[in-house]
Amino acid sequence: MAIVEVIIIVLFGVFVRITNPANLSTMFSTVFPLYQDMNVMMLIGFGFLMAFSKSFSWSSVTYTFFINALIIQLYILLNGFWQRAVVDGFNSSNYYIYINEKTFAYALHASASMFVCMGAFVGRVGPLELLIISLVHIFVYTVNEVICIYKIQAFDVGGGMTVHTFGAYAGVTASLLLSASSRPTGKPKSNYFSNLFALIGTLFLWMFFPSFNFGYGYTSTTQYTQTQVVTNTIISLTGSCLATFITSAYLKEKFTMSHILNATISGGVVMGSVAGIIVHPSAAITIGFLIGIVSTVALHFLTPYLEKKFGLYDTCGIHSSFGLPGLLGGILSAIAAASFNYPTAYDAYGLSSTNFPFYDTLVTHPFRQGGLQIAATFTSLGFGVAAAIVSGILVRFVHDFGSNEIFNDGVYF
Repeated sequence: MAIVEVIIIVLFGVFVRITNPANLSTMFSTVFPLYQDMNVMMLIGFGFLMAFSKSFSWSSVTYTFFINALIIQLYILLNGFWQRAVVDGFNSSNYYIYINEKTFAYALHASASMFVCMGAFVGRVGPLELLIISLVHIFVYTVNEVICIYKIQAFDVGGGMTVHTFGAYAGVTASLLLSASSRPTGKPKSNYFSNLFALIGTLFLWMFFPSFNFGYGYTSTTQYTQTQVVTNTIISLTGSCLATFITSAYLKEKFTMSHILNATISGGVVMGSVAGIIVHPSAAITIGFLIGIVSTVALHFLTPYLEKKFGLYDTCGIHSSFGLPGLLGGILSAIAAASFNYPTAYDAYGLSSTNFPFYDTLVTHPFRQGGLQIAATFTSLGFGVAAAIVSGILVRFVHDFGSNEIFNDGVYF
């Protein structure tokens, strides 16, 4: 880790500079609070959500802290490089990477992707393995982000494709590969208080998910699109929350804590790709309610089935809470884009390219944009799997966890 940090410091010294935009005061007042909201999500939300086990809660929170700092540094360098390589082109007279508040908000989306990935195998790897996985993950993540947003030109306001789909399928693939060397002999054990701490993480994720989805949306200059993303996310989250409680009670005649910890936030995940396209609140609440049902049912039936049938040990159930909602959100965004101009009732909202930047594209080429949404969704899935395969192969050279070291803070603390 020390070697990696020294290299990062040298690269920062050579390439990274602070920008001084004309609207610096406005940017600070609008973007910095957004960054703070997302930072709370990363450190308290994801950190405590993964601390549901009484035997590795220290690892979950501290590794989240460690990885968040690392990913922010790496994202600045790698995103700056890929922006030049793929989008802007290299300029020999100006090779600097300029950063401001927006840069850190974008970087936290990259952190979230890594935490989603990490949720599939947390407790089964140590700091060295996490370092290797993080280095590969952020490298491939920045490539995928630039391709999906700038080349494919997908609408992905909250990172439903580039963050959640990419991270979740990277995580489950890595977990499957790790099973060859660290197959758990039992479930991670939780108790009343460890689940309570995890619930705190869920509550913070649920509260700040609108800010997270607004994280890509803040680049929009119109009040309508900003309101649209936040409103759709909040409504969808209420739907997924209620659906989780209803479905959990139906399945087991009591509330199941693992369902509540994970499925209640699926409404925010599913809105990551579609929140910037749909304009009717009823669509958002319906999608949120249905994805809450899907996520809860998947946690109850699909997660144990995959573990028993394929040896896929998904520690936090991220496939059901992030993978499926992210994937379905991408597909729903394609449907919403392709059907945008039908019916013409959208005119009742007074939408135009002035207040809704996507309007011209969706009206002129709805089916084409729908196809691009599908392309970006499965591009993200493919890149996620590829990143996991590479990191899984590398980790095998250093990974040597015995069964008594899995889900155990005492190995490194």
